[in-house]
Amino acid sequence: MKRLMLIPILLIFALTQSQGQKDIILQIDDEQITLEEFKRIYFKNNKDSALTQESLEEYLELFTNFKLKVHEATKLGLDQQDKFIKELDSYRQQLVKPYLTDSATDEQLIREAYNRMKHIVRAKHILFKIPQKAAPQDTLKLYNQAKEVLAQLKNGADFGTMAKKHSMDPSVRYNNGDLGYFSAFKMVYPFENAAFNLAEGEISDLVRTNFGYHIIKVTDRKEAPGTVEAAHIMIRLPQTATPDATKEARSKIDQIYSKLEAGGDFSELASQYSEDPQTAKKGGQLPKFSPGRMLPNFEEKIFSQEEGQYSEPFRTKVGWHIVKLISKEPINSLEKERANIKRKLSKTARANLSRKKVVQRLKKEYDLQCNDDAMAKLFSSINHDSLMQKIWHLNAKIDMEAPLCSFAKEKLKVNDLVQYIKKHVKQPKKDAQEFLLRTKKQFVDNSIIQYEKAHLEEKYPDFAWLMKEYHDGILLFNITDSVVWKKAVKDTAGLKKYYANHKADYQWEKRMQSEIIEVSPSHKLRKTKRIIRKHYRKDEKSAIEQSLQNAFEDTTITVIFDSGLYEKGTNKYVDDTNWKTGLHLARELDNKQVFVYNEKMLEPQPKAFAEIRGLVTADYQNYLEKKWIESLREKYNVQVHKELLNKLLN
Repeated sequence: MKRLMLIPILLIFALTQSQGQKDIILQIDDEQITLEEFKRIYFKNNKDSALTQESLEEYLELFTNFKLKVHEATKLGLDQQDKFIKELDSYRQQLVKPYLTDSATDEQLIREAYNRMKHIVRAKHILFKIPQKAAPQDTLKLYNQAKEVLAQLKNGADFGTMAKKHSMDPSVRYNNGDLGYFSAFKMVYPFENAAFNLAEGEISDLVRTNFGYHIIKVTDRKEAPGTVEAAHIMIRLPQTATPDATKEARSKIDQIYSKLEAGGDFSELASQYSEDPQTAKKGGQLPKFSPGRMLPNFEEKIFSQEEGQYSEPFRTKVGWHIVKLISKEPINSLEKERANIKRKLSKTARANLSRKKVVQRLKKEYDLQCNDDAMAKLFSSINHDSLMQKIWHLNAKIDMEAPLCSFAKEKLKVNDLVQYIKKHVKQPKKDAQEFLLRTKKQFVDNSIIQYEKAHLEEKYPDFAWLMKEYHDGILLFNITDSVVWKKAVKDTAGLKKYYANHKADYQWEKRMQSEIIEVSPSHKLRKTKRIIRKHYRKDEKSAIEQSLQNAFEDTTITVIFDSGLYEKGTNKYVDDTNWKTGLHLARELDNKQVFVYNEKMLEPQPKAFAEIRGLVTADYQNYLEKKWIESLREKYNVQVHKELLNKLLN
């Protein structure tokens, strides 16, 4: 909570420092608001408006009311409430992100991803899986094993055979290492990087990922089909199926294929025969997908079809299929895909590349200096065996207050790193020394990032102003919600009293009680009108449709009624009748006749409270807000310096 409480204080300090002796356009008691703040908010909210003395003065009035409400919220301590502090901090966590990324690196990654999205590659791989807690010697053993296999492949060994023999990827038993087609974001970044930088037929060197060591061979490369819409018919057949079950499944799919060849409808046959229950009820239609989402040979068949074509039967690990390509949607432009790519980048290891650039820049900017001797003494005093058992133990005492690192105005002590290591001591480790080096780097990097985050208001005036906007905006919402909005909704007695005192403001003009009668299709006008009038006189309007059908010997005739009370200008058909009672032909449209039966005219009268409660509530809120602002202007000493507006005009 102390860190959260610090944010508004830092914000106010940063802006106060930046104000100095600048022009004060508004003062509320001891709070001074600068012309610069007014200028920023005015131009942000009036980008397309003409700049005039009148528009500035009008906005200054609104600005003064806004600042009065925020001032009141501050005086009431709303900015000290946990709810406010947490909400402001949550916004701040989002707003700091652009300041903690390297824009050049981000742009490079966005363009790289987009260029890769325009292509798909097909690749095979052999995986040498490294367990999460593997000891260094076990990792080295796997590395040497992978190097031997790589050497054999470079000398011409068959990749599929070697994959089946050596790969630790469970899927190798049915795909011989073939991963099918994929594009950007479908594989972990190091794997994707290697694959997209290989030529067709080329074999990579060892590629390290979180899974272990990979050997990759690219077998095909083509333009990406974009997003695909397809349908399929499936007959289930597991890999372990008996010969009889296999024969029966093949017979079923062949019979379905014969029906298609004889002109059968794909959708109907899928609904009738497909054993994929999720798609069968939709005529076999699959959700739209892009490469890398389906089984490799399944995708290969779909991508090889022309739109509207279906394939011959083929088998995957789950059964027999016939697929039909419905449509392809090409990749969008970079600008349309940019936001989607940025979102995906933030969820992958690529985001760390931008952060690393920022950390490197800040280390140089803040002149990071670390005490290597203090670091070495600490590492040598830590019991490595206990560390591997997730237990913290020192073999010898050390000076916990000794300086460890310094940057900008920050000084880190040995004890700061000790506490960080203790907090992370239970993390999985391959080696104690590697863990200590990695943890020390994380600690220093995080410390620099946290320092930067805490001082953004001082470093970047635009960020300080943005945080001020959020600070004031949240306070404005919270206090207005309490004093105006909720009160107007909950104060039923006050609301009804307001309605009673302002009933004259809620009046109906003259209204016509009318019924709109739509008859389609059109027939002889005079005869139609005569039949309608006759039934209205007898109060038998429900019989109109049947009478018209009988009279014109047309069972397709339909009659639609719509009744209501209408003021002038609210219904074009009623307006066409010149507001006279009785039956009228309003309009004769394409194969449709519109009649209006005006029953009676209602004189002006007050609108009932229940009819307009929402409108009255809105007006009551405006009334409460007006009274509230008047009370605030009486409560506080407000000084407005309009003459400073001339500086914005000149």
